[in-house]
This record gives sequence, structure tokens and C-alpha cells, in this order.
Amino acid sequence: STHNLIIGGDVGLMYNDMARYQDTENWNGEGLVSSQFSERGEQSDRFSGNLEATYYRMLGKDKSVLKFSADASFSKGLDEIRIDNSTDYASGAEPEPFRQFQDNQTDQANVALHAAYTQKVGKGLYLDPVVRLGATREKLDRLQGDLGNGMNPVDSVSPSFGKDYNWIRPGVNFRWNTKKSQLSLGIKGEFGRMENTLNGIAYPETDLAYFVPTLSWDYSAATGRKFNFYYSSSVNTPTVNQLLPVVNSLNPLNIYFGNASLRPEYNHTAMVHWFIFDQFSFTSFMMALSGGYTHDKINWSTTVTDDLVQISTLTNVAWDYNSGLNLDFSTPIRKLGIKINVDVEENWNRGISLVNEINNIYNTLNQRYSFSADNRKKNKWDVESGLGLTLTHTWYNIQESLNNRYFDLSWFADLRYTPNESWHFEVTADVTSYSDLGGNEAIRVPLLRAGVSYSFLAHKRGILTLSGFDLLDRNQNVQRISELNYLRETRSNTIGRYVMLTFKYRLNKVAREGGLKVDFHKR
Repeated sequence: STHNLIIGGDVGLMYNDMARYQDTENWNGEGLVSSQFSERGEQSDRFSGNLEATYYRMLGKDKSVLKFSADASFSKGLDEIRIDNSTDYASGAEPEPFRQFQDNQTDQANVALHAAYTQKVGKGLYLDPVVRLGATREKLDRLQGDLGNGMNPVDSVSPSFGKDYNWIRPGVNFRWNTKKSQLSLGIKGEFGRMENTLNGIAYPETDLAYFVPTLSWDYSAATGRKFNFYYSSSVNTPTVNQLLPVVNSLNPLNIYFGNASLRPEYNHTAMVHWFIFDQFSFTSFMMALSGGYTHDKINWSTTVTDDLVQISTLTNVAWDYNSGLNLDFSTPIRKLGIKINVDVEENWNRGISLVNEINNIYNTLNQRYSFSADNRKKNKWDVESGLGLTLTHTWYNIQESLNNRYFDLSWFADLRYTPNESWHFEVTADVTSYSDLGGNEAIRVPLLRAGVSYSFLAHKRGILTLSGFDLLDRNQNVQRISELNYLRETRSNTIGRYVMLTFKYRLNKVAREGGLKVDFHKR
């Protein structure tokens, strides 16, 4: 028999310091209802790690395989928020200053054990009984209070909340392998028990039972011709932030609290993937079609007051649907010495949210189209340029006047020149225009970057690079979010123009080469 033991793990440390200033206005038709200026500072740090161990043993002449594995992970973090809000109401009420602190300490630990046995039962037929069991522990300790009161926490908004989930997932996989195809069917279940605690007081335990089958089929008709079908189901339990039933009032105009009675989401996902590559003409085509359905989707339930204050919580809704389509085509045009690439992406989502206890059915359609061309022979020059168009359309069933459409148009170009083994020059340009369909205002963000690299030392292992970013000093981050009663457009200043000098040292003598490379552009 053959034995094999693999052990691995990693650790991570993250620190973040952020300052944000925000102006908000709430309008009812043509009238201003309220406005708010918010100054928010946030510091966060997180320490995480995981450890994995897997043991294989091959048995007998039929090469049956026995497998055991164990994995454990943890994370510990602290978020310190300091906020200073000033809210004005058009009704003439006195401005409301609001200065608060909020410290959130989060801990999470996961452990899982896995046992599987693979037995050959016929020509190309395999039977894999498998069982997994594990536990998840999540805890959130919050301290919140007035900044002007010696930072003494207020008990009513300073909870300690925990979630425990213990589970077992038994099942069996049937596999059939031939020269051109691999078929796999998994019949599995998930049985678990979830318990929540608030300030040491336990909620009633919830017993869960789900059927979570899987199905996959890979078929290779010939070289460069592949077809894949994949289906899976999964259970997604709510997080402690979604479950915590204590008001979070850091923003008086947008109050939030969780729901300790949330049920897990039950997800179903299917995908079809078709890939063609002609190694003689270097033409490639890829299509990916996906669809998903979620039962008991966790989504928003919002109450909007006369003063346009939003009070939001979470609830389980009956369904949520999504679908996606991706097409990618690439081919050379030899007479021109170029290669062209066309990429199409379509994503659609249909769901339910509650507004003032009324079901709001919303639809969101995101479309992305891009065209690019680059030179085929890249001995010294590598030139690429293209256009991209993104359209977003959102519509609602309870208030059609809030339906919204907007688009982003971008042009990009990359110019790279490598005269010899030692020098490399690069210039990158990108211009994006953010526009509202039917509106006159557009935001244009031009970006220009340049860099030069010098390779030296033995085998060119050392690389010294001087790079200039945002040379026009025009960069800003634009984010658009369409909700039921507003379209939020966030414009954030970034680091701006800067120059960076970097040094890299490659441990191996030469960069890894060989194999077949097929590029899919997502610019």
C-alpha cells in the first residue's frame, strides 16, 4: 500500500485606517426633507490563520483509496469607529449633533473532519462514500456610547452575541470515467443544529436538515473542444451581524438591526461551459451560461418614515433568481498582423425586498461589451487598445418612476517596448465616462501611467522599476448603487498622482515557460 501525508497552513495580518466625509440630502419630490454631514474615522485590524492536514492510503490491487483530512481556521478582529454627524431638517427643527463611538470585536473559529473511501466497482465506475462533520463558532462583542461622555458604553446598544453551528454532511458519490468524459453524481445531506446567544441568554435551538445533491459532467470531443455541465446546492447560514437583534444607530437617517430568527439560505446553482480552441488558426471561443435559485433568501425589509428615515432589518423572502451569460471570441487577422478579442457579459437578478411591509419585486440587468485588438508579433513591441461599454438597468414593480438606467463608456490603450533583455518601457492610458441615460451630466476620469524597468545581476534576477501613477492627477473612484427610493453615486478621492520605485529579486534562474496560453480579456 502507498501512504501520503500533506500538511499546510498560513497566517495573515491586516490593518486598515480610513477617514470618510459624506454629505447626504433626502428629497421628497421637489422638496428637501433633511440633510446630513457625516465625518467618520475607522481603524481595524485582523489576525487570521488556518491549518490543513490530509492523509491518503492506497489499498489492494484495485487501488482503492482511503482518505482522511482535517482543517481548522480562526480569525480575530477589532473595528474602532468614531463618527460625528450633524443632521438638519427642513421642518425647522433644531440641528441634531450626533457623536458616537463603536468598537466591534469579532471572533470566528471553524473546524472540520473529513473521511472518504474510493472503491472501483466496474470498468470506469467508482463509488465514494464520504462523511464530513464540523463546527463553527462566531462571536461579536460591541461597545457603543457617546464620545462626549468619557466614552462610557451604553448597555442597551453594547451587546455580546454568539452563534454556534454544528453540522454533519454524509453522502455518496458515483463516478463514471471514460476516455472522453467524466460523470459524477453526489447524493448528500446536511444536518445541523444552530444556537444563538445574546448577553449570555440562549435562544431556542434550531435543527436543520437539507438535501444537497451535486452533478457534474466533463466531455472532451477532441483536442481543443470541451463541454462542461455543473450543478450544486448549498446551505448558507446567517452571520452574527445579520442575526444581532440590537439597533445600530450610528446613522440617525438609516437605522439598522438584525433578526435572530433568520433561517439559512438554500442555494441551487447550475452552469454550462463550452470551449473551442483551434491550435492551427489560434481562434478561440468560450461560452459560459449560469443560473441560480435561492429559497429563503436573506434580504432587506425597510420602513421609510415621513421624514425619510430608513429603518432596515433582514428577513427571509420566498425566492431569488439570477442568471449570467459570458461570450468570449478571439482570432488573429494575419493580413493586418493583429489579434482581435470580443467579450460579452450579461448578468440578471430578480428578487424581493420589503418596503413598508409591501413586497417589492426588483430586477437588475448588467451588460458589459468590450472589443480590443493587439499586435501578434511581440518581439519588441506589445500594443493593445480597445473600447468597453457597461449598461445597468434597474426597475421595480411598486414605483416605476424610480426605474433607472445608466452606462459607462471606456477606452484603454497599453504600449510596451522591450528593446533588449535589460530594459522594458510601458505606458498605459484609460479614459472612462460615467453617464446617466437621459441626463446631460457625465463624469470623465482620464488615467495615465508610465513605467521603466531595468533587469540586472546574474541571469537577470534583479528587476528595478520606476513607475508613475495617475500622471494627470485626475483619478477618482465612482460607484453607483441603485436602490428602491434612491440612486446613490459615490465619488471618492484616491491617492492621486505618485511615483514608486520597486525592486524585485527572482529566486529561479529563468521565468517559467512552456504550455498553452489562451488569453481572456476582462478589461
